[in-house]
Amino acid sequence: MYVAIGITPEGRREILGYYLPGGMESAYNWREILVI
Repeated sequence: MYVAIGITPEGRREILGYYLPGGMESAYNWREILVI
């Protein structure tokens, strides 16, 4: 499981999303995660 976390201008952490990649880790899976 991968969790994307962002920081607001006030310094608070927020979860932007979480991803459960199906199968093995690959460039295609990372592209899908980062482009969303």
